Amino acid sequence: MHSGSAPAERSGRSAHSAEDVHCDQESSLWERMLSKENLLAALGRVEVNRGAPGVDGVTTAELRPWLLVHWPVVRAELDAGTFQLADGSHLFRELDKWLHRRMRQIRWKEWKLPRTRRAMLRKLGINEQSSREWGNSSKGYWRIAGSPVLQRALPHSYWEGLGLRMLKPTWQRLRSAR
Repeated sequence: MHSGSAPAERSGRSAHSAEDVHCDQESSLWERMLSKENLLAALGRVEVNRGAPGVDGVTTAELRPWLLVHWPVVRAELDAGTFQLADGSHLFRELDKWLHRRMRQIRWKEWKLPRTRRAMLRKLGINEQSSREWGNSSKGYWRIAGSPVLQRALPHSYWEGLGLRMLKPTWQRLRSAR
């Protein structure tokens, strides 16, 4: 073997194309999103919030027992791309909404200092008064992430501009690749 050999040749594995790596990353995200730990954390949050029943009429109190019985089938249908709700895109709208709120929360945490928060809000088109009010707020991260000001400052187009995709098209692409 000489020094000009490609790493893939040295390792005995074929090199992955950028598309293969991207697909692997999406699959990995799918697995992390649907991991037991992540789903239990989300379920706990839903139970604590005692939200209204979903489109299927299942209440928060009925959710955990329902999932114990139905989750294996739901997961198989999600993986196969055959899962349906009353509105087929409802699940993905809700997941996208939750994920965008979570990303706004992470971005807000990154802007640790009030002056940084104010400056970033101004840079993202929020007026001076609102920037001052929200930048100095002592409200919790989750609450701030759902605020109209942060939703306006960090809309879906902001995340798409960073290369982050919505779940529904990604799920459909993964489903068709299987």
